[in-house]
Amino acid sequence: MEIEPVVYFDREQRRLWRSGQLPRTWRREYPAIFDPDDLRLALSQPDYGFYEALVAVHLFEARGYLSLLPKYECPSAGYKREKLRRICDEHVINFMENAEGTQKQPPDLLVYEPDESDWCFCEVKGPGDRLRPEQEAYFDQLRQLTGKPLHVVHVVERRGLTAA
Repeated sequence: MEIEPVVYFDREQRRLWRSGQLPRTWRREYPAIFDPDDLRLALSQPDYGFYEALVAVHLFEARGYLSLLPKYECPSAGYKREKLRRICDEHVINFMENAEGTQKQPPDLLVYEPDESDWCFCEVKGPGDRLRPEQEAYFDQLRQLTGKPLHVVHVVERRGLTAA
């Protein structure tokens, strides 16, 4: 799977996310990416989730890939958990579950082809954020276990340009 290492955003998108307008729009326009729970989380925690959602939309628009947004590994994640079980082997899911309660969290996105024929993990890093050493070690183990790439996408503010 081809994943760009950088995705750009502008301040207006961030403002629209915090206001609740962008999550509502993306839920309506991308129902295969945003479920009602994703919308609920975005509206109740407007300072979180923007970068991950932005990357998921970008990957869909640029490549046609679908994504499971954060918390896909949680047993209460409904259809996301079922999708995870169809895509990943049980030993991968067990590995992620055994890391719960530690500083090791699964990558932000599970990205997959619509027919589920190929997939990868994607970690999203916003401005000023970087991989911590424990994340790097955990992600290396996950790569070895799955044989799949784990992409890191940096979200960078677009300066001096206005949104189209």
